[in-house]
Amino acid sequence: MRHLTLIATIAFCAVVLPGCGTVPSGVNPSITVTSVQKNVLLISGKGFANVPLCAHLSIQGGTTGSISIGDPTCTNGAFSNFPFPYSYAGCVNPTSTTTATILAVYVDTQANYTTAAAQPTQIPWDKYCMLAKASCVNSGAACVACGGEGEPVCSNGSCIEPACTYAMQQNLLCVATQPDLHPEQAGTQVVCTANCGHTMGYQPCYPYMWGCDGSASSYPSTIIAPQPTCMLTGSNGLKGFSCFDDSTIDKNGQCICVPSFSTCPVNVSPGDGMCSPTKPC
Repeated sequence: MRHLTLIATIAFCAVVLPGCGTVPSGVNPSITVTSVQKNVLLISGKGFANVPLCAHLSIQGGTTGSISIGDPTCTNGAFSNFPFPYSYAGCVNPTSTTTATILAVYVDTQANYTTAAAQPTQIPWDKYCMLAKASCVNSGAACVACGGEGEPVCSNGSCIEPACTYAMQQNLLCVATQPDLHPEQAGTQVVCTANCGHTMGYQPCYPYMWGCDGSASSYPSTIIAPQPTCMLTGSNGLKGFSCFDDSTIDKNGQCICVPSFSTCPVNVSPGDGMCSPTKPC
């Protein structure tokens, strides 16, 4: 179990307020952040105002941009083990780290003061990583991040997409275009991945995606080789195969996704365990 407990505490006057009121006696906030499992941070705080929602949490800095985490329920100005599950796209198994800061802010508009606590922490990272708030497979402090690259599908069986793309990382802008994540069988678990279900001509793609142009001078680029179909085991125990984004299952039995040359959001095999296209597309 890995624990990250570097703490920094700050207090400041919010620029949106006309003046900086007096911080009440005993209000001296601090937070701790603990990493106890893959892609989940647990955040605890104390010394905040004695109100039910004593802090708004966000993650800032590094190359993640700014992402809202949520508002923990507080007792006597404190909260514990508020989970922040996060997901990735643009990378599969980050081999480096980057510094991000968890920020907890409380604004009292009546008393006219703002207090905040911040903690720098290290999160796994690589050049093409994109970070987003994730859903949870479970609830509470025991939650497991889901819906991102290589992670389990969310409770509704879907995958999620990061709020911003690699373009934001490079240009500090948030745009809507990003790689699709599709459900894929991985052993006994269904995970999300951008490495199946796409075909030649799909964009955007990034170096970690199968079939992406590895010689491209810049990214995002275009997929130049077909990806394999996505595979799921059906309720009948037989394998089912899928292609997405205007592609279809190759009719020659190669179990790859090829252009359909027609509008085809998803093409699914008949469900008989054979990797063949359903007609019409």
